[in-house]
Parts: sequence; C-alpha cells; structure tokens
Amino acid sequence: FQETQAKTPEIVNSLNIHFQPQYSIWTKHVGIVSLSSDYQITTINTSHLFVEDRFQLCRIDHPQKFYESFYILNIYAPANIHQHRRDFFTQLTNMLYAIQDTIDFTRLIISGDFNYSLLRPRTLSTTTSSIWLTLLEQYFYNAMQM
Repeated sequence: FQETQAKTPEIVNSLNIHFQPQYSIWTKHVGIVSLSSDYQITTINTSHLFVEDRFQLCRIDHPQKFYESFYILNIYAPANIHQHRRDFFTQLTNMLYAIQDTIDFTRLIISGDFNYSLLRPRTLSTTTSSIWLTLLEQYFYNAMQM
C-alpha cells in the first residue's frame, strides 16, 4: 500500500483491524500486509545505509520453507519536487547496490508509486535518477510490459 497515512499507533491499529493481516509492517507512507500465514514478512534493516519512511524492504518466507525466500521493495516516491525524487532514487539505488550480496536481485519484486511514468521517456531525466533507471534496465523486468 502507498499513502497509508499510518502516522500514529491508532491508525496502524485501525488498519490492522480492517485488514486482519497475519503479518503487517507499516510506515507513515507505505505498508505491506500478508493475509496468509504462509507468507511471513520480515523487515530488512537498512538504517545504516538509508533512513527514509518512503520505502520498505522486506524478506518473505514460508514457515516450513515450502518456497525459497523472496524480497519486496515497496516504494512511495516523493511527488512534488523533482530534485527530492531524484535524490530519493539515487539514495535508494546506492543502498540496493550496497546490499546486493545480501539481497538476490533475481528474487526481488519492486512495487509501489514511483511518481513518474516510463511512458513519457522525455521527462525521465528530470523526474528520476539515471542510476535508478540503469539499475532497473540491468536487473529487472517491467511486469506491466510483459
């Protein structure tokens, strides 16, 4: 989820009552919930590299190891100021490269609200970071274009 507005424990509690998740992790901007006990969510600590409440990096595991662990990066990028968005994606990319030996990029799903459009390539240089776009091109597939 993006734009959760989960700024207080009361709001987080309300969201958990509403969704009834087996597992949930919230920041004031994003949230990840699992409605099944087969998908255990664990936050990956990245505070030594990048402190920001606009993303969550989580590992997803099965309690009996029925599938190999995978990762979810959930993003809610800054919307209004292009420079803030570029800085966000630059720092996020640098963080991902720094933990690349820990996080298998072939098992990473990136989702969320990036607040830019790949359908408008002329504006990409002003709306996001070039190293972010390079990372995406090198390691990931766009599921919306498959």
